[in-house]
Amino acid sequence: MDPANVIGEAVEHEHVFHLGAPTRGKLVAGVWSCSPCTERIDSQPCDEFCQILEGTVVLTADDGTVHEFGPGDGFVIPVGWAGTWHMPVVVRKTYIILDPAPSTDAA
Repeated sequence: MDPANVIGEAVEHEHVFHLGAPTRGKLVAGVWSCSPCTERIDSQPCDEFCQILEGTVVLTADDGTVHEFGPGDGFVIPVGWAGTWHMPVVVRKTYIILDPAPSTDAA
């Protein structure tokens, strides 16, 4: 979370269960929690699957689409997504991130 993009005081805690390097990119899985705040995401840098364990997350895309997620809900934030991630209460989630390796193709 980039502090420059956060409204409120974000107090984060994280435990990474797996940090691997598959043949294409990096795979990270863990549990994350944060105090109430709102984060502006200009362009999601990687694909991320989340499952909410506790709390509420409200995602508002730049096109105005709003999705609210609570305990038990799972969702994907695709690479390139832009909008706000709002947590009105403490949130705890599991996550899996696939961060693709930069292309090594010659132009």
